[in-house]
Amino acid sequence: MRFKSIGLTAFSLALALVPGLMYAPDTALGQDAPEPTRRPFLWRIEGEPPSYLYGTIHVPDERVLALPPAVTLALDEAQVFCPEVWMDPEGQMKMTLAVLLPRGQSLGDLLPEALYRRLDRYMQREGVPLAFFERMKLWAVAANLGLLDYYRQGAAMKPPHDLHLYGLADAAGKRLDALETIEEQMALMDSVDRPHQIAMLEEALGHLERVEPGAASPIEELIAAYLSGDGDRLMRVGLQYTDLDDPRNARFTDALIRQRNHTMAAAIDERLRAASGPSYFFALGSLHLPGAEGLVSLLRERGHALERVGSP
Repeated sequence: MRFKSIGLTAFSLALALVPGLMYAPDTALGQDAPEPTRRPFLWRIEGEPPSYLYGTIHVPDERVLALPPAVTLALDEAQVFCPEVWMDPEGQMKMTLAVLLPRGQSLGDLLPEALYRRLDRYMQREGVPLAFFERMKLWAVAANLGLLDYYRQGAAMKPPHDLHLYGLADAAGKRLDALETIEEQMALMDSVDRPHQIAMLEEALGHLERVEPGAASPIEELIAAYLSGDGDRLMRVGLQYTDLDDPRNARFTDALIRQRNHTMAAAIDERLRAASGPSYFFALGSLHLPGAEGLVSLLRERGHALERVGSP
Protein backbone atom coordinates (compact mmCIF):
# COMPACT_ATOMS: atom_id res chain seq x y z
CA MET A 1 0.00 0.00 0.00
CA ARG A 2 1.36 3.44 -0.96
CA PHE A 3 1.37 5.97 1.84
CA LYS A 4 2.93 8.78 -0.16
CA SER A 5 1.09 10.58 -2.92
CA ILE A 6 0.00 13.95 -4.16
CA GLY A 7 -2.97 13.77 -1.81
CA LEU A 8 -0.84 14.27 1.26
CA THR A 9 0.65 17.43 -0.18
CA ALA A 10 -2.58 18.89 1.19
CA PHE A 11 -1.07 18.98 4.68
CA SER A 12 1.92 21.03 3.50
CA LEU A 13 -0.43 23.80 2.31
CA ALA A 14 -0.49 25.03 5.90
CA LEU A 15 3.14 26.03 5.36
CA ALA A 16 3.00 27.24 1.77
CA LEU A 17 -0.41 28.63 0.82
CA VAL A 18 -2.94 30.85 2.56
CA PRO A 19 -6.09 28.73 3.12
CA GLY A 20 -9.35 29.81 1.59
CA LEU A 21 -11.60 30.32 4.58
CA MET A 22 -12.85 33.52 6.15
CA TYR A 23 -12.30 34.44 9.79
CA ALA A 24 -12.75 37.62 11.80
CA PRO A 25 -9.18 38.58 12.85
CA ASP A 26 -8.57 38.89 16.57
CA THR A 27 -6.26 41.61 17.87
CA ALA A 28 -5.38 39.87 21.14
CA LEU A 29 -5.00 36.45 22.67
CA GLY A 30 -6.54 35.08 25.81
CA GLN A 31 -4.77 35.47 29.13
CA ASP A 32 -3.89 31.76 29.16
CA ALA A 33 -1.96 31.88 25.88
CA PRO A 34 0.91 29.39 25.68
CA GLU A 35 4.56 30.37 26.01
CA PRO A 36 5.83 31.68 22.64
CA THR A 37 8.45 29.73 20.74
CA ARG A 38 12.02 30.87 21.35
CA ARG A 39 13.00 30.18 17.75
CA PRO A 40 10.71 32.13 15.40
CA PHE A 41 11.32 32.00 11.68
CA LEU A 42 12.21 35.70 11.67
CA TRP A 43 14.96 37.46 9.73
CA ARG A 44 16.03 41.11 9.80
CA ILE A 45 16.76 42.47 6.32
CA GLU A 46 19.44 45.16 6.56
CA GLY A 47 18.54 48.53 5.13
CA GLU A 48 17.65 52.10 5.96
CA PRO A 49 15.23 51.42 7.48
CA PRO A 50 15.50 47.63 8.06
CA SER A 51 12.68 45.27 7.06
CA TYR A 52 11.69 41.82 8.32
CA LEU A 53 10.89 38.42 6.83
CA TYR A 54 8.70 36.16 8.98
CA GLY A 55 7.62 32.60 8.26
CA THR A 56 4.06 31.75 9.24
CA ILE A 57 1.95 28.62 9.47
CA HIS A 58 -1.64 28.94 8.27
CA VAL A 59 -3.42 27.41 11.27
CA PRO A 60 -5.56 28.91 14.08
CA ASP A 61 -3.53 27.39 16.91
CA GLU A 62 -2.90 29.22 20.21
CA ARG A 63 0.69 27.95 20.32
CA VAL A 64 1.37 29.67 17.01
CA LEU A 65 -0.61 32.82 17.79
CA ALA A 66 1.47 33.42 20.93
CA LEU A 67 3.92 35.73 19.20
CA PRO A 68 7.53 35.90 20.43
CA PRO A 69 8.67 39.36 21.63
CA ALA A 70 11.07 39.65 18.68
CA VAL A 71 8.16 39.21 16.24
CA THR A 72 5.97 41.73 18.05
CA LEU A 73 8.82 44.26 18.09
CA ALA A 74 9.53 43.76 14.39
CA LEU A 75 5.86 44.21 13.52
CA ASP A 76 5.74 47.36 15.65
CA GLU A 77 8.78 48.81 13.89
CA ALA A 78 7.62 48.08 10.34
CA GLN A 79 5.54 50.58 8.43
CA VAL A 80 4.03 48.16 5.89
CA PHE A 81 2.51 44.73 6.55
CA CYS A 82 2.94 42.52 3.48
CA PRO A 83 1.57 38.94 3.48
CA GLU A 84 1.13 36.64 0.49
CA VAL A 85 -2.32 37.97 -0.49
CA TRP A 86 -4.61 40.81 0.50
CA MET A 87 -6.30 40.12 3.83
CA ASP A 88 -8.65 43.06 4.12
CA PRO A 89 -12.38 42.19 4.28
CA GLU A 90 -12.65 42.30 0.48
CA GLY A 91 -9.69 39.95 0.13
CA GLN A 92 -11.09 37.57 2.73
CA MET A 93 -14.41 37.46 0.92
CA LYS A 94 -12.68 36.80 -2.41
CA MET A 95 -10.74 33.94 -0.87
CA THR A 96 -13.85 32.47 0.70
CA LEU A 97 -15.75 32.54 -2.58
CA ALA A 98 -12.76 31.21 -4.53
CA VAL A 99 -12.77 27.87 -2.69
CA LEU A 100 -16.47 27.24 -3.37
CA LEU A 101 -17.72 24.97 -6.12
CA PRO A 102 -19.73 26.51 -8.96
CA ARG A 103 -23.36 27.09 -8.17
CA GLY A 104 -25.35 23.86 -8.37
CA GLN A 105 -22.39 21.57 -7.60
CA SER A 106 -21.62 19.78 -4.35
CA LEU A 107 -19.20 17.18 -3.04
CA GLY A 108 -21.80 14.49 -3.53
CA ASP A 109 -21.87 15.27 -7.25
CA LEU A 110 -18.09 15.05 -7.71
CA LEU A 111 -16.89 12.24 -5.45
CA PRO A 112 -17.33 8.51 -6.06
CA GLU A 113 -20.19 7.33 -3.87
CA ALA A 114 -18.00 5.04 -1.75
CA LEU A 115 -15.50 7.82 -1.04
CA TYR A 116 -18.29 10.25 -0.20
CA ARG A 117 -19.79 7.81 2.32
CA ARG A 118 -16.35 7.19 3.80
CA LEU A 119 -15.74 10.92 4.17
CA ASP A 120 -19.13 11.33 5.82
CA ARG A 121 -18.32 8.56 8.33
CA TYR A 122 -15.00 10.16 9.18
CA MET A 123 -16.59 13.59 9.66
CA GLN A 124 -19.26 12.09 11.92
CA ARG A 125 -16.56 10.38 13.96
CA GLU A 126 -14.74 13.69 14.33
CA GLY A 127 -17.90 15.58 15.29
CA VAL A 128 -17.94 18.02 12.36
CA PRO A 129 -20.90 17.94 9.93
CA LEU A 130 -19.97 17.12 6.34
CA ALA A 131 -22.45 19.82 5.33
CA PHE A 132 -19.84 22.35 6.43
CA PHE A 133 -17.62 21.25 3.52
CA GLU A 134 -20.33 20.29 1.03
CA ARG A 135 -19.80 23.34 -1.22
CA MET A 136 -15.99 23.43 -1.08
CA LYS A 137 -13.72 22.49 -3.96
CA LEU A 138 -12.11 19.10 -3.57
CA TRP A 139 -8.58 20.39 -2.92
CA ALA A 140 -9.93 22.75 -0.25
CA VAL A 141 -11.68 19.89 1.56
CA ALA A 142 -8.44 17.89 1.48
CA ALA A 143 -6.46 20.84 2.82
CA ASN A 144 -8.89 21.41 5.67
CA LEU A 145 -9.44 17.84 6.83
CA GLY A 146 -6.49 18.06 9.19
CA LEU A 147 -7.99 21.12 10.88
CA LEU A 148 -11.13 19.48 12.25
CA ASP A 149 -9.94 19.86 15.84
CA TYR A 150 -10.14 23.62 15.33
CA TYR A 151 -13.52 23.52 13.58
CA ARG A 152 -15.00 21.80 16.63
CA GLN A 153 -14.22 24.96 18.60
CA GLY A 154 -16.96 26.76 16.67
CA ALA A 155 -17.33 30.40 17.65
CA ALA A 156 -14.26 30.12 19.89
CA MET A 157 -12.06 29.32 16.88
CA LYS A 158 -9.14 31.71 16.53
CA PRO A 159 -8.00 33.23 13.23
CA PRO A 160 -5.12 31.62 11.33
CA HIS A 161 -1.63 32.96 12.01
CA ASP A 162 -1.56 35.30 9.02
CA LEU A 163 -4.94 36.82 9.78
CA HIS A 164 -3.99 37.34 13.41
CA LEU A 165 -0.94 39.31 12.23
CA TYR A 166 -3.11 41.24 9.79
CA GLY A 167 -5.49 42.16 12.61
CA LEU A 168 -2.61 43.51 14.69
CA ALA A 169 -1.15 45.45 11.77
CA ASP A 170 -4.50 46.90 10.74
CA ALA A 171 -5.32 47.93 14.31
CA ALA A 172 -1.94 49.69 14.50
CA GLY A 173 -2.65 51.64 11.32
CA LYS A 174 0.03 49.96 9.20
CA ARG A 175 0.02 50.32 5.45
CA LEU A 176 -1.04 47.08 3.75
CA ASP A 177 0.43 45.33 0.74
CA ALA A 178 0.58 41.83 -0.79
CA LEU A 179 3.01 39.87 -2.95
CA GLU A 180 0.44 37.81 -4.85
CA THR A 181 -3.17 38.09 -5.88
CA ILE A 182 -5.85 35.70 -4.70
CA GLU A 183 -6.52 34.90 -8.34
CA GLU A 184 -2.90 33.74 -8.77
CA GLN A 185 -3.06 31.45 -5.76
CA MET A 186 -6.40 29.98 -6.75
CA ALA A 187 -5.30 29.46 -10.37
CA LEU A 188 -2.48 27.24 -9.09
CA MET A 189 -4.85 25.04 -7.09
CA ASP A 190 -7.58 25.00 -9.73
CA SER A 191 -5.02 23.82 -12.30
CA VAL A 192 -5.12 20.40 -10.58
CA ASP A 193 -7.56 18.26 -12.55
CA ARG A 194 -10.51 16.53 -10.90
CA PRO A 195 -9.03 13.00 -10.77
CA HIS A 196 -5.94 14.45 -9.14
CA GLN A 197 -8.04 16.38 -6.61
CA ILE A 198 -10.03 13.23 -5.81
CA ALA A 199 -6.74 11.41 -5.20
CA MET A 200 -5.62 14.32 -3.01
CA LEU A 201 -8.74 14.05 -0.89
CA GLU A 202 -8.73 10.25 -0.70
CA GLU A 203 -5.07 10.06 0.35
CA ALA A 204 -5.46 12.82 2.94
CA LEU A 205 -8.49 11.04 4.37
CA GLY A 206 -6.73 7.70 4.35
CA HIS A 207 -3.76 9.00 6.28
CA LEU A 208 -5.96 10.64 8.90
CA GLU A 209 -7.96 7.42 9.29
CA ARG A 210 -4.71 5.58 10.01
CA VAL A 211 -3.57 7.90 12.80
CA GLU A 212 -3.51 5.82 15.97
CA PRO A 213 -5.25 7.14 19.11
CA GLY A 214 -2.81 9.34 21.00
CA ALA A 215 -0.44 9.62 18.02
CA ALA A 216 0.46 13.00 16.55
CA SER A 217 -1.67 14.06 13.58
CA PRO A 218 -0.05 15.58 10.45
CA ILE A 219 -1.01 19.07 11.62
CA GLU A 220 0.47 18.40 15.07
CA GLU A 221 3.69 17.28 13.39
CA LEU A 222 3.75 20.47 11.33
CA ILE A 223 3.14 22.68 14.36
CA ALA A 224 5.87 20.92 16.35
CA ALA A 225 8.32 21.38 13.48
CA TYR A 226 7.34 25.02 13.14
CA LEU A 227 7.73 25.75 16.85
CA SER A 228 11.15 24.04 16.85
CA GLY A 229 12.49 26.75 14.58
CA ASP A 230 14.50 24.13 12.66
CA GLY A 231 14.28 24.85 8.93
CA ASP A 232 15.54 21.42 7.85
CA ARG A 233 13.02 19.69 10.07
CA LEU A 234 10.28 21.97 8.77
CA MET A 235 11.03 21.07 5.16
CA ARG A 236 11.26 17.36 5.99
CA VAL A 237 7.94 17.28 7.87
CA GLY A 238 6.20 19.59 5.43
CA LEU A 239 6.91 17.29 2.50
CA GLN A 240 7.14 13.93 4.22
CA TYR A 241 3.91 12.60 2.71
CA THR A 242 4.66 13.72 -0.84
CA ASP A 243 6.13 11.20 -3.26
CA LEU A 244 8.31 13.43 -5.43
CA ASP A 245 9.18 10.48 -7.67
CA ASP A 246 5.68 10.83 -9.09
CA PRO A 247 5.92 13.43 -11.93
CA ARG A 248 2.54 14.91 -11.02
CA ASN A 249 3.70 15.50 -7.45
CA ALA A 250 7.02 16.93 -8.57
CA ARG A 251 5.35 19.40 -10.95
CA PHE A 252 2.77 20.51 -8.42
CA THR A 253 5.28 20.91 -5.57
CA ASP A 254 7.67 22.79 -7.84
CA ALA A 255 4.92 25.25 -8.78
CA LEU A 256 3.64 25.51 -5.20
CA ILE A 257 7.01 26.24 -3.61
CA ARG A 258 10.12 26.73 -5.78
CA GLN A 259 8.58 28.75 -8.62
CA ARG A 260 6.66 30.95 -6.22
CA ASN A 261 9.81 31.48 -4.15
CA HIS A 262 11.55 33.05 -7.15
CA THR A 263 8.52 35.20 -7.99
CA MET A 264 8.15 36.41 -4.40
CA ALA A 265 11.90 37.04 -4.05
CA ALA A 266 11.74 39.34 -7.08
CA ALA A 267 8.71 41.16 -5.65
CA ILE A 268 10.39 41.61 -2.25
CA ASP A 269 13.62 42.79 -3.90
CA GLU A 270 11.72 45.39 -5.92
CA ARG A 271 10.10 46.80 -2.79
CA LEU A 272 13.34 46.86 -0.81
CA ARG A 273 15.20 48.70 -3.57
CA ALA A 274 12.62 51.46 -3.95
CA ALA A 275 14.16 54.86 -3.19
CA SER A 276 13.31 56.08 0.31
CA GLY A 277 11.25 52.95 0.78
CA PRO A 278 9.41 52.14 4.01
CA SER A 279 10.17 49.31 6.43
CA TYR A 280 8.34 46.12 5.51
CA PHE A 281 7.14 43.15 7.56
CA PHE A 282 6.83 40.28 5.07
CA ALA A 283 4.68 37.46 6.53
CA LEU A 284 4.82 34.41 4.26
CA GLY A 285 4.22 30.67 4.59
CA SER A 286 7.28 29.28 6.34
CA LEU A 287 7.93 26.51 3.79
CA HIS A 288 9.05 29.30 1.45
CA LEU A 289 11.97 30.36 3.66
CA PRO A 290 14.47 27.47 4.13
CA GLY A 291 16.60 25.72 1.56
CA ALA A 292 18.91 26.60 -1.31
CA GLU A 293 16.01 28.09 -3.26
CA GLY A 294 14.15 29.43 -0.23
CA LEU A 295 13.53 33.12 0.20
CA VAL A 296 16.36 33.64 2.69
CA SER A 297 18.94 32.30 0.21
CA LEU A 298 17.34 33.96 -2.82
CA LEU A 299 17.30 37.38 -1.17
CA ARG A 300 20.94 36.99 -0.16
CA GLU A 301 21.76 36.12 -3.77
CA ARG A 302 20.14 39.42 -4.74
CA GLY A 303 22.51 41.28 -2.46
CA HIS A 304 20.45 41.66 0.71
CA ALA A 305 21.96 40.97 4.14
CA LEU A 306 19.64 38.90 6.35
CA GLU A 307 20.24 38.03 9.98
CA ARG A 308 18.05 35.66 11.94
CA VAL A 309 16.39 37.31 14.95
CA GLY A 310 15.21 35.76 18.21
CA SER A 311 16.98 32.43 17.74
CA PRO A 312 19.90 31.04 19.77
